[in-house]
Amino acid sequence: MKQFFRRHLFTISIILLWVLLFITNYTPGTYLIGWDNIMPEFNIKLNLLRSIFGVWQEYRGLGVFNGIDDIANLFHTIYIAILSIAFPQSVLRYIFIYGTSLIGGIGMYILCLFITKNKRASFLSGLFYMFNIGTIQMYFAPLEVFATHFAALPWLTWAILRIFQLPNKKNILTLFILSLLFSQQGFVPTVFIVYSILIFFLLLFSCFLSICFVFSFLIHRKNTTLNFYGQIL
Repeated sequence: MKQFFRRHLFTISIILLWVLLFITNYTPGTYLIGWDNIMPEFNIKLNLLRSIFGVWQEYRGLGVFNGIDDIANLFHTIYIAILSIAFPQSVLRYIFIYGTSLIGGIGMYILCLFITKNKRASFLSGLFYMFNIGTIQMYFAPLEVFATHFAALPWLTWAILRIFQLPNKKNILTLFILSLLFSQQGFVPTVFIVYSILIFFLLLFSCFLSICFVFSFLIHRKNTTLNFYGQIL
């Protein structure tokens, strides 16, 4: 047990700080309402149907082709349906919204640990990601799509970097599953553009490192060849 706590000390610390954050912000008997709201808990069955058949929205006026991707809310509705088994209706949005904060913080810790191999620096990075001014502002009046994007960004970045490091079936499957689980970030198309920009720069950086490696290999090989011929002569 001691070994487990010692090994996962920083992850447990992030969770404990998140629990304190949740307790501080939760008001019993109230609903968490933001500046815009997606609240399938009021009618889960209806919202599931709207997500599955989301191309045509008949409840909007006389019916209209969907301007935003309601289909992306499918997994969010499923999460709420699962949570509703154990928690009262008023708590569901609190748990989901603040749950994304925890997932994002742990994700940033894992990502930085993958890059730096330094647990303390990664822990501080995770805390900064969770508690910086921009994050506080976003969670002050939350919307599911941005909260999901906050949670998804470090995990998807970690999965992409793993593929760059070792492009095997396991890592590709991991990225696919994470993309599916965080698909609600595609509810607003502009968020997908931000994610696409991230992928572009990761690809650019990976290509740059590959070119540097090739040049380094060629220069090393050239120097080795010259030394070989120098010894012969």
